[in-house]
Amino acid sequence: MLMICPLNAFSQSEDFFGFLKQFSSDSLFRSTRTQFPLEIITWDLERDEEVKMYVDKDDSLLHSIVNYNSECSDGYFFVFPDMPLDITRITIEVKGVSDVSDKYWFVLFDGKWYLIRYRNYDLGY
Repeated sequence: MLMICPLNAFSQSEDFFGFLKQFSSDSLFRSTRTQFPLEIITWDLERDEEVKMYVDKDDSLLHSIVNYNSECSDGYFFVFPDMPLDITRITIEVKGVSDVSDKYWFVLFDGKWYLIRYRNYDLGY
């Protein structure tokens, strides 16, 4: 349980689950809460290896791949801190019963949550 963490610094911070609800439903809000250039991790099918790319705010690829939905009907939704007592970094992983496997990394900066990295191996670049 995270209640053992000092809450005075965290109490002035944005609630993660409130942020996540707005992030998942509002594309304009999502673009203001994404760190650019955004690191995207995908799988290169020809070389059979993981690759990283970076997209800017104006990149059309960003709008087609970062489409987070916390009510994913095809899989399981996991939220966990990156470190056991770290409430400033949270990773979300969506694992599907079919082939869904997305991962989102968020960081708390100046009391607000931001997406800093996204992984989707199904992009196929």
